Amino acid sequence: VIRACEALLVTSQGRVQPLLLAHAECADAAGRLLAAALKDVHVQSLALGDRARTYRVIEACAFEYGVPLPERFVEGFCNAMDGERDPRNLRLCFNIIPRIAERGLITSPEVAEAIFSVTSCYFPITFQP
Repeated sequence: VIRACEALLVTSQGRVQPLLLAHAECADAAGRLLAAALKDVHVQSLALGDRARTYRVIEACAFEYGVPLPERFVEGFCNAMDGERDPRNLRLCFNIIPRIAERGLITSPEVAEAIFSVTSCYFPITFQP
């Protein structure tokens, strides 16, 4: 299902966006897909390629198509990203984080702390050559 959603949302951006804007049912379905990807999918248990597809689906639904974000979107994204080890997938995740900030989704110190705690492990505080 993730592969089909990624193919639809990511590779056909120019053709899908008018559908989402014109038909409330399509935007609602994309919103439900986003909510399910964040709530019901344990991303870190997926294979490498499927994790990447999931991150691309999350990014496309949340930021490319303007789908209404589910409650606790940031928490769901942090849970999905938590423990990611692959550099390519981390790059996808780190592309999403500034978009979260740009959209004004860091609404409380708890949300900021969640983002910090999931990302800080990738940036060592001290370095000794």
